[in-house]
Amino acid sequence: MAAQDAPLFRKIADALRASILSGELMPGTQLPSENELKDQFGTTRVTVRKSLALLKADGLLMSRQGKGVYVRPRPNVQMLTTGANFRIRRDTGETNYNAEAAAQGLNAEQRLLGVETVPAPPEVAERFGFAAGTPVIVRRRLFFVNDEPMQLVDGYYPPARRP
Repeated sequence: MAAQDAPLFRKIADALRASILSGELMPGTQLPSENELKDQFGTTRVTVRKSLALLKADGLLMSRQGKGVYVRPRPNVQMLTTGANFRIRRDTGETNYNAEAAAQGLNAEQRLLGVETVPAPPEVAERFGFAAGTPVIVRRRLFFVNDEPMQLVDGYYPPARRP
């Protein structure tokens, strides 16, 4: 579905997501009220609520009962890996991310959300040297630190080649 064909609640969510990811809306910032967002986007509170629910599910927003909706602070895991400890961790079967978080006293978890074949987005196709829309495999994972969502990661892979 093209962006212009997306439902309004997704367009609102995309606009807010872009403001969060660009740093325009910093962690801890309170969002305008549902009524203010409704007026800003020229829609209804129901549509605004659907947008906010989508961003909460993505781990970008959190609600405080009676206080409002805020940009969720992101836990910080510093990747301090050296070649030597990467090789040691590789042999244990534990992911480097989880091992690095544990070394910093944090509890990390990765959840696989799905694996599917999708048309390659233009930037992915360019990196692989494919035409945009060529089928690729995407693996979507959600990373948590101390039970809080940290990041959503999409890994793209070329389709398997058949002999």
